[in-house]
Amino acid sequence: MAILNILTSDFLPQRSVNYPILALLLLTQSSSFKQYFQIKSLHNADSKDLKVLQSEKKYFIVRTPTKAFALANVQVNNEILSGVQAILNPNHEKFLNPIAKVGNLISREDKNDCMEEVHVFTDHSFREYEPVQLEMSQISRLDIYEPDQKAIKQSKFIGFVGLTVAIVTLVGIFAMMLLEISGR
Repeated sequence: MAILNILTSDFLPQRSVNYPILALLLLTQSSSFKQYFQIKSLHNADSKDLKVLQSEKKYFIVRTPTKAFALANVQVNNEILSGVQAILNPNHEKFLNPIAKVGNLISREDKNDCMEEVHVFTDHSFREYEPVQLEMSQISRLDIYEPDQKAIKQSKFIGFVGLTVAIVTLVGIFAMMLLEISGR
């Protein structure tokens, strides 16, 4: 009953400001609606796969045993992936070493950068700024980053449950306030 008295004290004008602020904080600070990505790995990529990725304007990142770099002016011809070494955009450096194959959390700001990445793994080494020419047999793996729909759906579900609980709680508080005020 002490909590009810605190909630319904004589500061009605202040409460009318505080409760909407509380509601806004609850709704905006819920851990819902997060974005996740997963990695689709291809161990036997062919030129068809690469041409599709090239046509989708993906951001190619070549991963060698010693370094990672962006691949600019990407061409796929006669089972050869070619292009020019470029400096890796700092926005893409964040995703070089994801924690897991699925359920990797990303911010909304990073979503577009992340989802356009394709990582080309090779044991071949390149000198600095040497033109890149990789035969399909030299590519050990392609990692394609894509939305993790299962994790996103779980996040949305948890978010909706959290929002529902917050709204029901607020409605209950307001109902108690109205009952207490009308009982005076």
